[in-house]
Amino acid sequence: MVEIGGQQIELHISSARGPTYHASKLINARQIEMDNQENVKTYEALDEEVAQRVRGQSFLDSPDSLWSEQPVEEVITSPSNGKVMGDQDLSACLATRGLSLNSGEEPQLVHRTQEGPEEIRPFRSLSYTWRPGHPVSQYYPPIPTVKCDGQEIIVGVNLFAALQTIRDAERPRMIWADALCINQNDIEERSQQVRKMGTIFESAFKVLIWLDEPPKEFEESPPPVHKQFAYRAFSGVCKIVNNWRERFKLEDEMAFATHTPGIACPESESLGDLMSPDSIEWQVVFRLYESKWFHRVWVLQEVSRARAAVVLWDHCEVSWNIIGTAAAIIRTNFGRISASIRRESRRSPPRRTVPTGVVNAYFMYRLSTSQSHSVPLSFTFYELLRLTRQFESTDDRDKVFGLLGLPTSDDVSLRIIPDYSKSTEEVYFGVANIILESSLSLSLLSSVQAKLDAVISKHSYDNRNRPLQTQTSPTSVPSLPIKIYQPKQNFPSWVPRWQFCSSTTLLPLHPHPSFAPSAGRHIVRMDSDNEHQLILRGIVVDTISATENTYMGLWRRGKKTAYRNLGVSYASRQTPHDLDNILRNGKFTVAKLESLAFTLTAGKNWYGFPVENRSAHLADYAKCLVKEGCVWSVRDDFIFSDSTLSEGKKWMGEQSDEQKAALTDVLSIEDLEVLSQGGNADRFLDACATVCDGRSLFKTTNGLQGVGPKCLRKADSICVLYGAGVPFVIRPNGMGCFSLIGECYVYGIMSGKVVQHLNKPGSSWKEAWISLV
Repeated sequence: MVEIGGQQIELHISSARGPTYHASKLINARQIEMDNQENVKTYEALDEEVAQRVRGQSFLDSPDSLWSEQPVEEVITSPSNGKVMGDQDLSACLATRGLSLNSGEEPQLVHRTQEGPEEIRPFRSLSYTWRPGHPVSQYYPPIPTVKCDGQEIIVGVNLFAALQTIRDAERPRMIWADALCINQNDIEERSQQVRKMGTIFESAFKVLIWLDEPPKEFEESPPPVHKQFAYRAFSGVCKIVNNWRERFKLEDEMAFATHTPGIACPESESLGDLMSPDSIEWQVVFRLYESKWFHRVWVLQEVSRARAAVVLWDHCEVSWNIIGTAAAIIRTNFGRISASIRRESRRSPPRRTVPTGVVNAYFMYRLSTSQSHSVPLSFTFYELLRLTRQFESTDDRDKVFGLLGLPTSDDVSLRIIPDYSKSTEEVYFGVANIILESSLSLSLLSSVQAKLDAVISKHSYDNRNRPLQTQTSPTSVPSLPIKIYQPKQNFPSWVPRWQFCSSTTLLPLHPHPSFAPSAGRHIVRMDSDNEHQLILRGIVVDTISATENTYMGLWRRGKKTAYRNLGVSYASRQTPHDLDNILRNGKFTVAKLESLAFTLTAGKNWYGFPVENRSAHLADYAKCLVKEGCVWSVRDDFIFSDSTLSEGKKWMGEQSDEQKAALTDVLSIEDLEVLSQGGNADRFLDACATVCDGRSLFKTTNGLQGVGPKCLRKADSICVLYGAGVPFVIRPNGMGCFSLIGECYVYGIMSGKVVQHLNKPGSSWKEAWISLV
């Protein structure tokens, strides 16, 4: 027991987090605004909607001083490197260990306390990520250590920097850090503390968010603080929020966004209008959201359950409300930013999806109890797993355990007992069974993303920007190695492997009639003696006959970039006359264009919601073609070029004259321009890139066309399972069972069309038991 300022401090303990080495994956930047169920909206309409929410309310708190002179609850939480052992067994004494951050230049930075739950005092909390260490070598700086209770303890770089920065010269700080308080080698102790994480951060008066070290822009003496990277980034997010505040006349409802009290930037050196689409200062803001902190699964509950939070970066600080609000504004208005700013490099095309860190920041902010303009979003535990899949963790089990501290709208998380003695496969299998037992749908299966089982090479292109299917010889070195994941033998294919995120989900968050291939039928499941076998009622629809991968160049648009940058000379680019010939030679009708428009976007608009206005969606696609985007989708060498509408016709029954014309009247370039009126080419490309990135296009033996998992093959089957919101690709194993490959979208069988025609005369489809192993 240690006294600090006449008080004894006792604090809770959280679970461990560790280093990260997984590459960040893009997710659907448009699928997280779950409280807004409108369909296609303009950027202005979305901005106005948010503005209406905050009128008459206090939207932003002005950034409080880091150490305000009011009663505070003070804790610092951090990931552990597993080096620190507690003096007593936590589970035996039912007490928790705390730390005191000593003042001034004392050689001992911290010391531990041991107290009972009845003695808890107010505290603050620090949220940050642990950076991987490096080998001991003369080429690396020394590994940082802190002195605690007379012992030299190795800590992470971020923890060391955080402790040094928040250390006060005159008075001690009462803190808690799991790196120094949890015995990471004690599996039982780690498992017990997972559920306490949310309570710690919810009880804290304020959470201090410590980001990574900012990029170094100088080699000698540093410039003034207001010219350094962190200050410019925080100035940028404040400028974004203040411009938005001024634009919607919310001066009376929102506090003016400021940061880093005590350090002012001369007016002559201010950033000016950062919201201008072509300002290079956007890159500084984007770099802020690239911080690893925005990509770690553990920080979700740390910041979302905080009553108030401040973001610290280098010597600067800003309110978490400002960071979250700026992320929401960027996410909604990303398409307005200049294409040159959205490029990651000079040769890359403009980014079509919102940066992952921005989306993650927005999602965390919308979960936060500290936001003042609206009620925090609430999800089921499965929905949290699905929406946080792009977040990273060193221990794959933490993809589940790291969410247990978040409130949910169901009781699934209460039935999950964190146990680090179990393997990753055991944890995932147990969670999958709990979700299936508590759900009335098969939404869980949409999260299955099978890994590629072979090494593939990059596409080559001919002079028409056509992908060539290259062959890799046994002696050649493939240009794009794919990491092969080998799960434990007999691990069920229908259990999602949450540590992988190769593409966004096609399934809408909420049921929608334009999907629903099983026409709303409920799950029909057969019991099995094999716990790894999932036997479901459904319909095997067709067999895949051809596939084609997508690639980055497909999302380019414009007279120069769409052709010159892909190896085609500017002089040979497509002209309106050529496009007219393509349309006529390919016998493109309105119905065929609509089929392509819905297939390439999986029936979703740019915001990630199911399409409601079909004519507006078709207009977007037509405008895209007119402006030289997605021209590859109507060429005679595209996978869908020889697909017919024979399958589509039999769903339509009796047709009106207008429907018959849509099926038979061949379009000209003039017709396409009429269709494109009111359309938005970039909006379609955004939706197309979001859906098709990381996936393959395919057609079936009966002419159906769709988009599905990257690793699908010829001879895979398409099936509809009762209780599922999308079709699936399955692969026969030769023993009467199937492996689940992943979800897909097939335009010709959505909206329950297969089920409706199941028992009609001449139908070749029959119900069957489909056994997934």
